[in-house]
Amino acid sequence: MKWSAAIALMLLIATMPPCSASGTTSYYNSVTARYTINDDRTVGMLLEYNLVNPFPRAMIYEVTHRIPAEETSEISVSGDGDLTYTVERLENFTEIRIKFTVSARGSITYRIRGRAMGLVSGTGPAYTARLGGVSLPEGGFPYQRYIVEVQGPSGTSPFLSLPQAEVVGTDPPTVRYETRIDAPRTFDGLMVGFYVPRVFYRVRTSICLNNQGDGDAKNVEVDQVLFTDSGWQFSALRGSTIPPARMYVDRENNMHGVFTIGGIAAGNSAVLQLELVYEVNLYDPKIGPENSGAIWEVDPSLGEYLKADNGWEASDPLILSRAHELTSNITNTYRIVENIADFVSNALEYERQNSRRGALWALTNLRGDCSEFTDLFIALSRAAGIPARAVYGWGYSENGLDGHAWAEAFLPGAGWVPVDPTWRKRTGDYVARLDTVHLARCTRGITSGESLMYLRYLGKGPTTSENVEVRVISLNEAAVDFTSAAEASCELAGALVERYGWENMRSIYRTALSELAAARGSGSPESALAHAKASLQSSRAIIAALGGMEEEEATPWTLILAAAAGAVAVLLAALALARRR
Repeated sequence: MKWSAAIALMLLIATMPPCSASGTTSYYNSVTARYTINDDRTVGMLLEYNLVNPFPRAMIYEVTHRIPAEETSEISVSGDGDLTYTVERLENFTEIRIKFTVSARGSITYRIRGRAMGLVSGTGPAYTARLGGVSLPEGGFPYQRYIVEVQGPSGTSPFLSLPQAEVVGTDPPTVRYETRIDAPRTFDGLMVGFYVPRVFYRVRTSICLNNQGDGDAKNVEVDQVLFTDSGWQFSALRGSTIPPARMYVDRENNMHGVFTIGGIAAGNSAVLQLELVYEVNLYDPKIGPENSGAIWEVDPSLGEYLKADNGWEASDPLILSRAHELTSNITNTYRIVENIADFVSNALEYERQNSRRGALWALTNLRGDCSEFTDLFIALSRAAGIPARAVYGWGYSENGLDGHAWAEAFLPGAGWVPVDPTWRKRTGDYVARLDTVHLARCTRGITSGESLMYLRYLGKGPTTSENVEVRVISLNEAAVDFTSAAEASCELAGALVERYGWENMRSIYRTALSELAAARGSGSPESALAHAKASLQSSRAIIAALGGMEEEEATPWTLILAAAAGAVAVLLAALALARRR
């Protein structure tokens, strides 16, 4: 998601006054720019200027303000004294010319009100904008006190601001930034991001397996990573066109589904559709240096997340040298992670790549997309002694879901926390914080592979492609979807319990069924959702304990000989995540 291109800039330019007010000692004692971002993404404006005339005679002033939006409405100007103004809508901006007289050693306060369109980007739960930009030319009137105040839509939470602004209200959410602007100087404005703090998504993926060979593909099976969960995300498989033959949880808490496709004749294709449901919550637990441990407190059992791997060249001398340079004499793990994230975000130029390049390439060439940003962060963190891993998923935007990668780092006292060095470059603080437009699909740290799907087959192997659709859904819809997911999960868990007969699993299964019944009978969507999630958690505990045993009993996902036919079953790592933002 190219935030730098998507975020509009509201530029208010005070032009040079006419010769009758040529002295450069005139100044704005205070300027307050108040913006209200509405649900429909229009922006309400109230801009208040207090201009001081320091001269011993009355002065005539003529000033010009520009709003970089051609679509504006309800523009009006009012003030303490007599003034005249004109409004002209030109290509890409609206120009407001104001003329007034200020008494000797006096001042005037005037206000511009209006509404502008096209200044807020984002879609669904996200509202982002850059507002209050000012460019003062040589000899322009300085702003001795400049306040930018932005109010977000009701029901959202302030998450991002750059420069860092003070949160002065929560309902409605409001942030405030104060500075001084001398001439000549340009202030780019206050970048703000407001997010709905809890969002539900329905994601539909269509996986096409196309046999382009001259022979049949037989006994095709798909092992697909379905989702991963965290403290800020809960997800489930709502349904599929082919029911999963089995499900299991891997070592990194990723839920897999194994689907039996069968045979695919030469020149034909098969389609597997999956429907997933997500609950994503704003993650901002106020983690900082004060509640993160020292580097020597890192858990030794996390050694696997410190190793070098393909694309994570943590033991390379160049990576080690840069990690030492960034973190020497720093012992607090949050500060170490912050320094590395800042370096990656600032040093790398965003440039989309056709294939994954890895950390060493990124450090050498200082460019890449989210894969390279993530890989370099992980390699540098591991080289500095911080366990780190990758998260592969999507970022939600106006274009739907775009493939995206970010990282997680382990901080003693806080645990695994998200770090997005790519979006940090464009939109602010993404260290131990995450918005509600990140959807995680898979976590990888023990190995660095990006593949999300594996195929097993006899004969000719099919090629794969994936199409993804997404929709933000309501609480009511989410309650129904999670209840449907709980029903399917209980069915799989029940089969495992019957097969292996573990008594302690039977007790957990009864809990899963009880919670499912409560979800079905609940009179409120919030209660139904809570019971459905509780049912899913219980049934998943069974799948995590027993599903792996069932997978081990299945034919290994390795090269095997099919003695009867003399063919070879091929292990194929397929459907690597699409190139990311």
